[in-house]
Amino acid sequence: MGQQLLLPLEEFHPMTQNHYLTENVQKAQAKRQSSVIRKRVTEFLGEDQIAQGNYQGNFQVDKLIDCLLSSTGLMEPNMDKYAASLATDTVEAYYKVALKKFIDDFEVNAVEVYLMQKLPDIFSPLVVMGLTDEIVSDIAGESEEGKQERRKLEAKMAALTKGEELMILFLTEK
Repeated sequence: MGQQLLLPLEEFHPMTQNHYLTENVQKAQAKRQSSVIRKRVTEFLGEDQIAQGNYQGNFQVDKLIDCLLSSTGLMEPNMDKYAASLATDTVEAYYKVALKKFIDDFEVNAVEVYLMQKLPDIFSPLVVMGLTDEIVSDIAGESEEGKQERRKLEAKMAALTKGEELMILFLTEK
C-alpha cells in the first residue's frame, strides 16, 4: 500500500495545478528581495535617516528606482545565480504544495479506503466478543499514568467539594 501512495511521486514528473505554487514562489522571492531592498534604501538615504523612521530630505527618484531595481534580483546579471535562486524557490514551493496534497491523499487512500473499508472484517462483533478482558484493556483501557492522575484529581475534587460544603454551611449559619 505504501508503494502505491508513493508511485506518483517517484515515477512521474512533478506537476501541480494548485495556485499556491505560484504564490509560494512569489513569497519566497519577495522575502529574499525585501532584505536587499531594505539594505539599499538604508545605504541610499543614510543609516541615521532610516533609524529615525521618517525621511526628511530631497533625493532624485530615478536614482532611487535604479538603485532598487539593480538590487532586487529582477535585473540579476549572473544568469546562473538567478536560475539557481528561481529553481530553489520553485522546488521549495512545490514541496509545500505536494506535501499537503500527499497528506490529503494519504488520509483518503490509506485511512478511508484501506482501513475504514476493512474495519468491519477486522473489528466485527464476533471478534470483539471473543477478546479477553486483558486485550480489551490493552486496546481501550486507561494507562497506569492516567489512572494515577485520575486518582489524584478525584482526591483534589473531593477535598474541594468538602471545602465548598463547609463554606456554604458557615455562610448559612450567619
